[in-house]
Order: sequence, then C-alpha cells, then structure tokens
Amino acid sequence: MNAHAQLHWRENFDQPWRRLPWIILGALAAWVVLLASFARMLEQRALPQPPPAAIEARIVKSRRRPDCRAAARPRIPRCVRRR
Repeated sequence: MNAHAQLHWRENFDQPWRRLPWIILGALAAWVVLLASFARMLEQRALPQPPPAAIEARIVKSRRRPDCRAAARPRIPRCVRRR
C-alpha cells in the first residue's frame, strides 16, 4: 500500500458524519449484549428452599389483670424528667 492510499483512507474515515453510523452501530450492539446478559441473569432463579419445620405453640393465660395505667403512660427516667 502506498502512502497516498493510506492517507486518503484516513481522511475519509476522520470525517465525523462518516464515523457516526459506526459509532451508533457499536453502541447499539453493546447495549443489546448488555441487556441480553442482564436478562439472562434475571432469568436464573434460586433453588426453592424447603418449608420451615412446624413449631408447637400454646396460648397461656395469666390469672393476674394487667395494670392499664402502666401501659398507657411509659415511665420516663428521672434524669430526663422536666420540672
């Protein structure tokens, strides 16, 4: 290849409007590959876990009545109280 032919090719390729289609095609191809790999990653599901073991629970009633006043107003520590 002679120097004139190589110089002519660089001049044509250096024009922005001539590069734009290649840049757009490259960007679209990169996005398609990126989105396809992300979609494949989302399709992979974890193996289902076995159900948890059953537990034995009982309700225990207290014979003592709860103090309603204590539940309605929480106790404030002495160092925080205002005078």
